[in-house]
Amino acid sequence: MFQKILFTCVFLCSIATVTAQNDADLKLAQEYIDSAAANKSNANFNKAIKFGHKALDIGLNRGIDSIISKSYIEIAETYYYKRNLDSSFFFTQKTLDQISGNEISPTSSMTYRLLGIISYYRGNYKKGMEYTKTSIDITEKVYGKKHPKSIDMNADYAFLLANFGKYTLALHKLNKALEYSLEIGKEKGKKYQLISKCYFGLANVHMKMKNILEANKILEKALEIDKKELGENHDRIAGAYINLGNNYSRLNNYKRALEYYSSAEKIYLTNPSTFKFLLGDTYINIGNTYSKKKEFHKALKYFKKAVPILKENFGEKNQNTAKAYSDIALIYKRLNQPNKAIEKYNKAINIFLALDKSDSRLVKTYNNLALAYLAKNENENALHYLSKSQDIIKINSIENDPSQLDIYISYGFIYSETEIYDKSVEYYKKAEQIAALISKENYLEKIPVYLGISKAYLKSNKIAESKKYLDKSFYLIHDQIKQDMVQADQVSNLINSIEYYTVRSDYYSKLNNNIYSDSIKINNEKTLALIDHWQKNISNSNDKQVKTTLFLKNYENSIEHLISRKKEEELIQTFEIAEKTKSRILAENFRATNAQHFGKVPDSLVNKEYDLKVDITYYDKKFYEAKRKPKKSMTV
Repeated sequence: MFQKILFTCVFLCSIATVTAQNDADLKLAQEYIDSAAANKSNANFNKAIKFGHKALDIGLNRGIDSIISKSYIEIAETYYYKRNLDSSFFFTQKTLDQISGNEISPTSSMTYRLLGIISYYRGNYKKGMEYTKTSIDITEKVYGKKHPKSIDMNADYAFLLANFGKYTLALHKLNKALEYSLEIGKEKGKKYQLISKCYFGLANVHMKMKNILEANKILEKALEIDKKELGENHDRIAGAYINLGNNYSRLNNYKRALEYYSSAEKIYLTNPSTFKFLLGDTYINIGNTYSKKKEFHKALKYFKKAVPILKENFGEKNQNTAKAYSDIALIYKRLNQPNKAIEKYNKAINIFLALDKSDSRLVKTYNNLALAYLAKNENENALHYLSKSQDIIKINSIENDPSQLDIYISYGFIYSETEIYDKSVEYYKKAEQIAALISKENYLEKIPVYLGISKAYLKSNKIAESKKYLDKSFYLIHDQIKQDMVQADQVSNLINSIEYYTVRSDYYSKLNNNIYSDSIKINNEKTLALIDHWQKNISNSNDKQVKTTLFLKNYENSIEHLISRKKEEELIQTFEIAEKTKSRILAENFRATNAQHFGKVPDSLVNKEYDLKVDITYYDKKFYEAKRKPKKSMTV
């Protein structure tokens, strides 16, 4: 009897000891998870991953499912913030396997959210939407619709909706999220951080709708909130500067854009070890801005500055590094160095293929490689890589995705240049279908599509079909001019207008009748009028090279049509227009700085000239002062 009692006591004591140990382990593991989350919030990602693995070890050793799943998702989210999508996906998938029997929980909500984000960035947009919607449903069941986590999820979902061109629904979701956020902010007695996220989301939608100025106003509101909540040097503030920089770049106000990027760079440099990967992104943005300014050598400098940072943080075989190689390739293409462009595009492609043979970013990269070969007049290679680009679209089932609009326009152009006109029209019409889906609020996208179809029909001698699409483009251009578009769209509209008049001239030349002569005159006069309008009204545009291209295009048209003139009166009129255009090219480009650039004057010589001017100014001043001084009278 005594032995039984003793055995029972020992057994109970051992259970108590195990329970106590489990409780202690559970508490320690939770502390590790909390430490991981805190370090993640402060961008100490390596420490966060270390604490996550410590918690995971306890969970695996003790068989505590809740700790295992929480650890997995914490590690997965940290890898996402580090932009390591492969590792993030691996641990997110581990979490999903772990919680398969427990679908309604905070962890499952976070898991589906992360799967949605990763799917989106990998190019599987449909899956991204599905996962995000599942995450919202779970979150609202667990916390309720007005909980911060539910608001946060809906703001993310609105971002995806905007990228699919569903602007009205995205704005509805964000305004509702903002309403709930303001309620929470009131309850807490301070402006809640989610408010700024909703403002960021609203700005993103307006940006997509080409309402850039409205987007900037909203971004300024978000920035004001974040500065009060987080201080001047938080990485979220830097993110706001990046967004503002991107918007001003879209407005062609490159000076302002570079100022915002510089402000972001200064914040990241306050803690370079933590924010180094964000520095790489900032240099990419700066490079893209210089590229838009046609200052390609400066752009190349910043892209090359970004590559080692991206390699150090993400490794050679990473999507970010591949994207940087693509950006460098584009610069080489614009510098008329197609061989170097092809080399860099192939580097980018090899990285994408090593990571995921069906990565949707291969669509654009293969397309750009095709354009590089087209620039070398290697049509066979261009069509080969065009075909590879099309294969990736089919694999990912993204034929009707809004993101493919520009790609289809490019396909149409390549087929037109290689004289495969039926295929050119086919892809322009696919672009037309997508533009119709995403352009209910803004239809500027349709104009280059209609002009492309018109040109393809014209080249294949289908005159009536060409005229139909030429007229469609005219009505849209006319409507856009009446709407007093913001400056970024005025630039696009001007380019579209000039392209319209060029295609119209070609159309009438095909008809070969008396209307042709009048059309040439109207084409040149309208083009010059549009350029005058641009110069007077678009003060923010620093893009002189684009202006030059437009002037030159009109000048070449004038000369070409001058040759075909027979009547003396027409010859004089066309000659005058050609000479006016030529004088504008000279006035626009052969000012000091541009002349130095075109003449390839080395910087060292320019600097010497500057120093010499300073010296001359100094001695001129001294000479002038000496001349003004009264002469002393000489006494004998």
